[in-house]
Order: sequence, then C-alpha cells, then structure tokens
Amino acid sequence: MVSVLAQRLLRRVCPHCAEGQLALLKIMDDLRMTGAISADLPETLIVEIPGSDMHTRQGCLLAQKWNLPDQYCVVVRDPHQEPVDVNHTLLLLVRLADQACEKVRIGLHGDPNIALAATQEAQALGLGEITLAEMEILLEDSIAMAQQI
Repeated sequence: MVSVLAQRLLRRVCPHCAEGQLALLKIMDDLRMTGAISADLPETLIVEIPGSDMHTRQGCLLAQKWNLPDQYCVVVRDPHQEPVDVNHTLLLLVRLADQACEKVRIGLHGDPNIALAATQEAQALGLGEITLAEMEILLEDSIAMAQQI
C-alpha cells in the first residue's frame, strides 16, 4: 500500500524522477499459510521484528544484491531515520505514505491525530491539505475494498 501511494505522489511531485515491514509480514504470513512455520507465532515476534531496524537493514542488503540504484537502497534503509534528507524526494514520499497509513490505522500502529500537512515531508514536497486529504480518501477506500474481500 505504501509503495502504491508513494508512486502516485511521486508522479504528482516529481513526474521525471517501495516497504520493508509489509514485505516481511507478507513473507511470514506466506510461510505460516504453507505450514513452513508455526501458525502460532508469538505476537511479540510479529510486532518486534518489523518494529526493529532488522527489516530495513536486510531490505537494503537485498536491494544491493538485486543491483537496484543506490537511491532505492537509501529508501529501504532509512525510512525511519532522523533527520530526514529533505532533498530525497522518493524517501520523503515513502515516509509521508507511511505516516498517512498510520493516520488511517493501516499497519501495526495507528495514530489518527497525525497532522499530515504539518509533517516535514509534506512541507518539503509542497503538498497542501487538498492533496493530502485525497491521499487519505484513497487509503480509506482501499480499506473498504479490502474488507469486502
């Protein structure tokens, strides 16, 4: 979800110019569904692994192994690092999309009080309230569609 939102925002902000936690959880779920690992994973494991920096370090190593451009390795490695590089558009987009997901309670954490327009990512990207509201609506619509499945 975050990568889809980042792609949409990237086209808007930088027409000429992806998510470790989700990928790791998806892999864990796939392994559980195939019986390769126990279906009774401790909740602490499910919450702590994506919450640690392990997923970003491993994701960066994988991106390097796949010979992806360095900017993608940085995005995979640094989405939670402070201070953020306000000149790295793709990193800003991924960070903003992650915060938007948190705001609408997609993922492990939820904080409906996040003021997206006040984030340094939105400000650095020059995104206003209308664009950010459209992004929230897209996310909410995706939640509604997912619940219908």
